[in-house]
Amino acid sequence: MAEGEDVWLYAAIDTESKVVLHTRLSLPPGTKPATQFLRDLKEKLRVCDAEFSSMGWGI
Repeated sequence: MAEGEDVWLYAAIDTESKVVLHTRLSLPPGTKPATQFLRDLKEKLRVCDAEFSSMGWGI
């Protein structure tokens, strides 16, 4: 990553315990990095009963 280059942070957080469960930094925005993040999360944790929200900032 070069200085001044935008990156996207994907994070899964347990809102009750405030524990960070999984994170991923990505250079390109879009559906591919988001899909990979969710696949990784699904492999790592039981997410069938999870609630998802999206907070996005950008151009």
